[in-house]
Amino acid sequence: MKLFYRIISCLLIIPIFLLTSGCASYRFGRLPSPYINDHPAPMTKQGVSVATEFFGCAKADSTFDCALTRRKIAPVL
Repeated sequence: MKLFYRIISCLLIIPIFLLTSGCASYRFGRLPSPYINDHPAPMTKQGVSVATEFFGCAKADSTFDCALTRRKIAPVL
């Protein structure tokens, strides 16, 4: 009977440990508005509008909560 309880406890504990051991905390910041009219200087060609915004160092760090510039990543919206 002891062996049965050990097997059951291992079957319950091991999956929980495996599922939670790889979890990372990440606080995602608030992205700018997804609406094209809210961005400066949208370009329209043949009925398709496009607006791009390059994030600066401070805005990228606050939005994505990590140092993207140290990793040489320049986010573009």
